[in-house]
Order: sequence, then C-alpha cells, then structure tokens
Amino acid sequence: MLFSLVVIDVSSMFLVVAVSLLELEKKIKNSTKDIIKNQKASLTSLEILNPPIVTSTNSKNTMTKNTIIKAIYSIIIMIL
Repeated sequence: MLFSLVVIDVSSMFLVVAVSLLELEKKIKNSTKDIIKNQKASLTSLEILNPPIVTSTNSKNTMTKNTIIKAIYSIIIMIL
C-alpha cells in the first residue's frame, strides 16, 4: 500500500514538473514575441522573416543547452 502511494506521489511530482516547464516555455515564447515586436526599425522585415541558417553543430549545441536548462528547472521545482 505504501509503495503504491509513493509511486503515485512521484508520478504526480513529474506531472507538476512537466506542467511547470510547459508554462515556462509559453512565457519565454511570449516574451520573445514581445521583444521582436519592440525591436528598433533598424531590422528590416526580411531579416526578421528569414533568420540566418543555423548549422547542425549549432542546433545540437542549442538542443543540449535547452535540455540542460530544462533539467535544472525540473531539479529546482522538485526541490521546492
């Protein structure tokens, strides 16, 4: 009985972490949209619509950084 309660508690904790990460991702996307809207007119619409092409090594680095950041946030949330 105690084991099933522990499993339910751990699974609910992972659910809370997942929901928190989704909310954080939404906030980051919204703030990024606001930053793009508030940029100065020095950027042309062509630069905004066609960002520079990212090479595969850069995308791997970005994916690794995103994974590390998500792991850190999940650890912080689990501690709280």
